[in-house]
Amino acid sequence: MNNSGRHFIEITCSEDADLAEIRVRDSGVGIPTENLSKLFQPFYTTKAAGKGTGLGLAIVAKLTEEMNGSIAVTSDGVGRGATFILKLKKSSTGETG
Repeated sequence: MNNSGRHFIEITCSEDADLAEIRVRDSGVGIPTENLSKLFQPFYTTKAAGKGTGLGLAIVAKLTEEMNGSIAVTSDGVGRGATFILKLKKSSTGETG
């Protein structure tokens, strides 16, 4: 949690001619800088054995890549929350996957 004592989740959406962007920011425990580059790797987890598979964000990254999009994460460190940024290419009218 950040120093203000407030918990929050903020979701913002924006778009331009080609891309839609969704940002999810929180006031959670944050992510240590050394873990940021590992978050989207399959089976990476910081949870205790038996408490997580480490597949959730890897699946999100793979699906996003298949849709010609991108996902990124930033954090100012432990105790300062994190922001996930999802960018997806907008489809043309009538276009299907």
